[in-house]
Amino acid sequence: MAQVTARRKSGSAFSRAEEQVANPWYTMVSMLAVLVFPVCLLLAVSGALGSDKETLKRIESNMKCLCECPKLVADCGDECGHAPQIRAHIQQLLANGMTEEQVFAEYEKEYGQRIYGAPKPEGFNLVAWVLPFVVLTCGGVLIAVFLKNRKEPEPGPKTRRRRRSLSAKHRKMLRRELAE
Repeated sequence: MAQVTARRKSGSAFSRAEEQVANPWYTMVSMLAVLVFPVCLLLAVSGALGSDKETLKRIESNMKCLCECPKLVADCGDECGHAPQIRAHIQQLLANGMTEEQVFAEYEKEYGQRIYGAPKPEGFNLVAWVLPFVVLTCGGVLIAVFLKNRKEPEPGPKTRRRRRSLSAKHRKMLRRELAE
């Protein structure tokens, strides 16, 4: 111990290395790092390999089928004829290293904006995204203002209930019923 203290005072790198090896926490952390790093690397590689399937599902869920049905490629069945071909083509494009944006750009170049399941939020299409919220907000404000300013009618000559008098015939019937 005295040797380690003497070496520590000298400040040499060798004494620090000896001290770190002697420390059980340092040993445990370094062994953990050696074991965890390959596992993390393996998971990252497997995640990168499996991402094509996830990307394919995202593309299919956001792209309309080209058979003129209102369905997305993910929902359109094999009976359509177009959906299986589109899936195979998208898989081929992804295998060639294209990204999701590049695949959409490829299809947009060939078929135009109609391939999107929802309009892209840019340009005039932005109106389709914003207008429903604006209309709902304005409608809510108008209803709130209307309800706030609405007043109950004050009782006046027009709103007073009139007493209806009974005819003589009905009075006689009422008296008989009450007498019994």
